[in-house]
Amino acid sequence: MVDDVNFRQNEVLQALSLIGPMTNYELQLYLNWTVKAISSVLENLKRKELIRVVSYELDRTSHYVPLYAEGGGADARRPPAKPALNQAFSAYLVAKTHRKMGVWAGLMQ
Repeated sequence: MVDDVNFRQNEVLQALSLIGPMTNYELQLYLNWTVKAISSVLENLKRKELIRVVSYELDRTSHYVPLYAEGGGADARRPPAKPALNQAFSAYLVAKTHRKMGVWAGLMQ
């Protein structure tokens, strides 16, 4: 156990060393914790420079999510956003919202 880390932070560090680089969501599934708990622990470990972002991958919604790994150092650069994908996804969400709203959709502008 690394000095100055609590039990939960140590669990995340052990998971990263055992499995390798993982996203926030993968850590959530592996440890069976809430998103808020994982995010809080990752934020504290990044502040202590015990983890770093090694790369980014596209999720199902075409957004880049960081892959965290054990160890300090410089983070990988975030890739540029893909505006065409983001615009298509945004249009999908707007259409989905309007379908749910029905006749009230015209008032949502």
